[in-house]
Amino acid sequence: MGQLDNIPENSGAIDTKATEAILRAMTQDLENLKQNIIVQLNQDVERLQAEKSRLIQEIDGLQSVRQQQVEQQQQMAQVLATQLREQMMQQLHQLAADNSLPPLSSPAGATLLPSSVVGDYNEQAYRLIASLDSTLRTAFKTLQQDLNSYQSALSQQLSHMHTLEQQGEMILETLVNRLSNQLQAEVAKPQLPPTATSPSQSTPAANSTPIEFPAAPLPLPSQPKQQLSQVHLGFLMVLLSTVALSIHNVVVRIVGTESNILGQFPLGGFLKLDLGNSILILWIRMLVVLPLMVFVAMLLHPPVWQDLRKFLTDRDRRSLLIVVGSGCCLFLSQVLIYIAIGDIGPGIAVTILFMYPIVTVPLAWLLFGDRPTLLRVGVMFTISLGVFFAAYPSISSTSNMSGLGVGTAALSGIGFAFYLILMQLGFQKLHPVPVSLIQFSTIFVLSSFSLILPLILPLPVTVQFAPSKQVGLIVGGVILGGLTLIGYLLNNFGVRFMGAARASIIASSGPVLTAILAFLLIPGPTTALQTIQIMGIILVTLGVFALSFERMLGQRPAAKPVKS
Repeated sequence: MGQLDNIPENSGAIDTKATEAILRAMTQDLENLKQNIIVQLNQDVERLQAEKSRLIQEIDGLQSVRQQQVEQQQQMAQVLATQLREQMMQQLHQLAADNSLPPLSSPAGATLLPSSVVGDYNEQAYRLIASLDSTLRTAFKTLQQDLNSYQSALSQQLSHMHTLEQQGEMILETLVNRLSNQLQAEVAKPQLPPTATSPSQSTPAANSTPIEFPAAPLPLPSQPKQQLSQVHLGFLMVLLSTVALSIHNVVVRIVGTESNILGQFPLGGFLKLDLGNSILILWIRMLVVLPLMVFVAMLLHPPVWQDLRKFLTDRDRRSLLIVVGSGCCLFLSQVLIYIAIGDIGPGIAVTILFMYPIVTVPLAWLLFGDRPTLLRVGVMFTISLGVFFAAYPSISSTSNMSGLGVGTAALSGIGFAFYLILMQLGFQKLHPVPVSLIQFSTIFVLSSFSLILPLILPLPVTVQFAPSKQVGLIVGGVILGGLTLIGYLLNNFGVRFMGAARASIIASSGPVLTAILAFLLIPGPTTALQTIQIMGIILVTLGVFALSFERMLGQRPAAKPVKS
């Protein structure tokens, strides 16, 4: 029987004991983590209670100081009124003495004052009374301002104390939820025997370079184990997602160039796919996708808004810049691939776009330490050769538009490579669904800004289309948005059933499916391919397929359970 005869009879028991030991150690670690978190929470609560007591003491002090100042100002007002009354009486007596007249306090029956003197008395009295009134008004106004200032300071202290209490409650709730989720995840994990891990698996970034179909966001993490029926359902969903996104590229060609649908019905040519018009199509597409994406995000990931709020309020802005930067790269890639589809057709344009592994593999080595294997070097060479074969008829053509289309498709592939790398970095702190929502929002903002800016500044970005074709343009944009959303949903749900690595293998058929669907749906000179172009499409597809297959193998356990 060979090696099978050397297996001891108690190997199952050994594996069971090892599993139980690991579970006990894991349970002990979780219990220690729980105790540490409880200690930290108690310390935070004590600190918040001390802060609350200190704030209450400061409030009591402010109230006592305000009461003392109010009493002092009242005493000052009384003293000031008394002094003013005495000063007024002195001035009146002095005035009477200067005019050789009896004082105002003379007994009844004294000589009456002349009317002119009485007028002087009244005028002087009115002046003194007006001065006293102005002084009192000023004093009371100052007192009111001081009271308002104390009230504002007191309100700010109370608000600060309330904010601290809310922050403490949020920290406590977040830590409790995180601990509960970790415990539930550990309980839900399948009990597997310990396995030997290869060096490539020990590196967090190893085999993490995303290989997905362009315009489809990276899928959600897959479940660790799937049933056979779920794998078949996932395969169907990912395949339909790839078909939907391939049809999306064909529809872009129809919008930009009049074509015969199934060789019978002329349709399309609503506008020329130049820079401004491509941005317009992308804007209409995002106008459809973004509102629906908000609902889809809540369906796929219910705590999406909590994640976004935490992510946007994080003091470390590098992660936010990385995600927004990935959206900018995707925007640039989409605009350029639209221009390329209009110039050289969807099949060749998408094939050249799939050159992005030539860029992602070196970048993954540089950023993640994922050293290229011999297979990846061969894949890069194969894809480069395939891109050359696919683009050769367009490059050798005397048409300037063909050469421009090849160049824009290549730049689109480079932009898409940077989009994938940046998005992989963005997943380190945020769930894929919030990342996709931020990216779609970034594309919508950039396309809107690109359409508005030329109205203000003299930029070479113009939008030109016949008013009679406005309805067709809008319908085309809505169809593109619907296909994008369908591709996104099917891709995410399909990956949940069959895993990300297997899904990437199916998505690698993008160039072939796009070329076939373009030839079937809009047959004509632009979709009929030469033999060298077909060879190029096959080489690029095989290269991406091999890279995806290697990724799938890298995610499997590198060794079987160790046996005694």
